[in-house]
Amino acid sequence: MSQMSQSNRNINNLLSSFTGPPVQVDVNQDAFKTQDKELVGAIDQGTSSTKFMVFTKQGKVAIKAQMEHKQIYPDDAVGWHEHDPLELWRNTCTCIERVTAALKNRARMDLLATTTFRIVSIGITNQRETCIAWDADSGKPYSNAIVWDDVRTTGIARELAHHDGVNRLRSRTGLPLASYFAGTKVKWLIDNVPELARDLQDEQKRANVRFGTVDTWLLYQLTGTKSVDEGAANVGGLFMTDVSNASRWLFMNLETLKWDQELVDTVCAPHSVPLSALPEICPSSHVYATLKDSCGIQGIKDVPLASILGDQQAALFGQCAFDPGEAKNTYGTGLFLMMNTGKDLVPSKHGLLTTVAFQLGKDSDVVYALEGSVSHAGSTIQWLRDQLQLIESAPDTETLSTPQNDGLYMVPAFAGLFAPYWRSDARACIVGMTTSHHKGHVCRAALEALAYQAREVFDAMFADSQVQLKELKVDGGASVNKLLMQFQADMIDVDVVRPTVMETTSMGAAFAAGLAVGVWNDLEEIRALWKADERFSPSMDESDRERNWKGWKKAISKSLGWVDDEKKVEEEGHSEPEGQEQTDVKPLDEPADDQQVQGDDTPGVDTPAAEPVVEEEKAIHEDKAPVEEKVTDEKPDRGVHGTVDDEQPPETDDDDVKAVEEDEDEDEDGAVKPMVIDRGMDDMDFGVVKRERVVAPARPAASYSLVFLLICCLVALTTGMLVGKHHELIQKHVMDFLYPHDHSSCSCCPDFGSDDMEEEEDEEDGDDIDDDDTILK
Repeated sequence: MSQMSQSNRNINNLLSSFTGPPVQVDVNQDAFKTQDKELVGAIDQGTSSTKFMVFTKQGKVAIKAQMEHKQIYPDDAVGWHEHDPLELWRNTCTCIERVTAALKNRARMDLLATTTFRIVSIGITNQRETCIAWDADSGKPYSNAIVWDDVRTTGIARELAHHDGVNRLRSRTGLPLASYFAGTKVKWLIDNVPELARDLQDEQKRANVRFGTVDTWLLYQLTGTKSVDEGAANVGGLFMTDVSNASRWLFMNLETLKWDQELVDTVCAPHSVPLSALPEICPSSHVYATLKDSCGIQGIKDVPLASILGDQQAALFGQCAFDPGEAKNTYGTGLFLMMNTGKDLVPSKHGLLTTVAFQLGKDSDVVYALEGSVSHAGSTIQWLRDQLQLIESAPDTETLSTPQNDGLYMVPAFAGLFAPYWRSDARACIVGMTTSHHKGHVCRAALEALAYQAREVFDAMFADSQVQLKELKVDGGASVNKLLMQFQADMIDVDVVRPTVMETTSMGAAFAAGLAVGVWNDLEEIRALWKADERFSPSMDESDRERNWKGWKKAISKSLGWVDDEKKVEEEGHSEPEGQEQTDVKPLDEPADDQQVQGDDTPGVDTPAAEPVVEEEKAIHEDKAPVEEKVTDEKPDRGVHGTVDDEQPPETDDDDVKAVEEDEDEDEDGAVKPMVIDRGMDDMDFGVVKRERVVAPARPAASYSLVFLLICCLVALTTGMLVGKHHELIQKHVMDFLYPHDHSSCSCCPDFGSDDMEEEEDEEDGDDIDDDDTILK
């Protein structure tokens, strides 16, 4: 890989003829110094980009092409995340064509070669759970793809879990009810896309409805032919998926490895979704098709497409974790720790997911895994860069970080907490701040948060499997951060090992594809290709480790209970909803009793913390009741990612509220507190109206001015002398009361000795009295 940047010069002229979004192409010339001319390709379609890579038989990356795609976040829907399915396909085509063009260009330059390198097999690995619906007749998608971390289906998951809890389907699917999985997205699409709903109700058109994850969509395009319809790519392709992706829907029975109509009906009710709308489930390593030029891509004719794996299962395979008890941890957009459990389907009691790892051929047994999924890992560093603008690039976190956290912790629960808590009511927070902290501490806290979350899953993995990992293999973009890797080893107290080839997800898909066509004969031959690059061993004192861990658990307790289910509380009218259940598993090392959130006594149920009493801010001269904000149901469900939760409304102490009401107008000395004014700042350029709190100066003597003003008015009215000096005197006291400052040098106040000003005041006298009366009240 070190030669790639140098060899880019060899293809600059070739790539200059292409137009469109930027494509990064890297060629590793060292990889071609081999007598084996067979290459295995891997399409790696991820959350942020699409890659196509080719590997040599020695497991080296030969050529890599990568393109980012647009992240669609609808303006009026917080937490929604979409991709354009056609853009994903176009970028896949472009990446493949760039690599095949680079191969041809290299062949032309290597005049002495008797044979040329050729791609003999291709695999697919993909972002899991992202759901696409399309019409097989036209090839047109019904809508954008709903990305795996989108939160719009939280309400659907909550409704499904209302009576029987979030683990209602876990015994058959291995999964809790959560917006994370593809099944809830299917129901949302039917509920909200009229054309899709109509087609499902039509006896003829329903046969053409297709639901699939990204692997299925790409396979359909790769094996199809060009559509004549505008807004479509190909039609007539194969409609298949593999067992690893199928296990992430809430629709597949883990034991039978088949779609379960009862599960589909349960999740999608009241809609009827036929099993024909779901792809055929196949092994992970398996020849799906032989590709043709008719799909629209040049250079891959007659190449077998021979594997499909979800991205995390592909990374497990790429790390050569073939045996039970072997594990890997990927630090990507999210964080995913997965352990091979072999042929045993291990139910989790500590917040993990039971899922399929892979299946090598139709006649082979399926291999299962335990997985802990965390929603924000690398995306937390991206947030520091793009939203807070504390860093210019991800490596800055390592150079800016302080040696210690100095008591500062960050919990990146931007979309709730995933494993092992599954708390959708949680929100991100930074705690323990003092004036001595700076951006270096925030960078340190962000990196540490990744390691703490990994330990949460690491400990839960041991509790479920009773397998103590002796080392942890790591990969993903954030694993290049040496500070993070060392801290990770310190927190889990075992060695952390980083491989030579970091592209383990693509490598896993390539290994599975090559295995299916005989490039590699068996798993042991593949295992021999894996090489360690760097090992990080624990060096932290036990006392420091426990201090850090205690601080993290305390920070977690502060992140819980931030999101209320107002609609649920309003409908049921009581504080203990029927069937309340957050999850029937309890994370290890929960916060201490004095940090634990308060709730019911259901075993293993985490209930949100009661929110603090919010004191209404009142102007000292205003008697009106505070205006309550109205909550309507017209907006889309914008819950948070994770399992559903039926929360209790916060409890308040009547004595505390009474004390607040009695003391809110006076401070400890009995003096009147300063007036607090909320002023809307519509000219701020942040996309939302900000509120500026302006504190007016305290006026303990204001009542005396008011009394004197009223006496003067009374005298003036009874004597008919509301002119001259009395007028000026009254006006002066009015200005003293409203704007206490020196009027003699103020350009904004009237000249009290001016006759012209007296005339202007007489003309506007009625309006001024009305305004003053309103203020005085």
